[in-house]
Amino acid sequence: SKNPIKTITENKVVKRTIRYVVEDNSVKAPEAVNQQFTFSREVFTDAVTGEITFGNWNFNHSSFESVVSPSLKGYTPDIKTVDTLTITPSDEDSTVTVTYTKNPVEVQPTPKPAEPVDSNKPSPTEPTNIVTKQVNPTSVTAKSQTPNQVVPSQQATTSKELPQTGEDHNSLTTIGLLMLSLATGLGLKKRKKD
Repeated sequence: SKNPIKTITENKVVKRTIRYVVEDNSVKAPEAVNQQFTFSREVFTDAVTGEITFGNWNFNHSSFESVVSPSLKGYTPDIKTVDTLTITPSDEDSTVTVTYTKNPVEVQPTPKPAEPVDSNKPSPTEPTNIVTKQVNPTSVTAKSQTPNQVVPSQQATTSKELPQTGEDHNSLTTIGLLMLSLATGLGLKKRKKD
């Protein structure tokens, strides 16, 4: 008769941790990625003799998938993709460290083109200053000439008008005096008759 056999299942977990580190610690690093695979096999123990017999490990899909390193603005990872890793039950846990290095600032020489633009800014203002200087004298001379031409004509017209108005006044006064003298003459004649 066979001795009774006690059967149990043995598991072996193999892990791989991918951790991300920023070199200068100025920015928060991406979250770590944890991978694991569980191997299993049956273990047979003879209940009488205590003899232990092992079954075969399962090797189905016994590998870790590749992982692309997350993008981090302004930083470059030293490992862009962590490769696929085939594992066995005898392998130990492993850790892969991806380090992010800050991109050099020298790659951005954009401020330098701004300097020639600043140096060119005064040049457009210079011609405008010159134009205003040329415009001002001409406008002043034009203004200064017009009053000189207008004033004599006004004086001439006023001088012509003044004698005419004077003549009108003189003729009216003479007519008025004649009327008065006639009226007084008529009044005296009537008194003599009375």
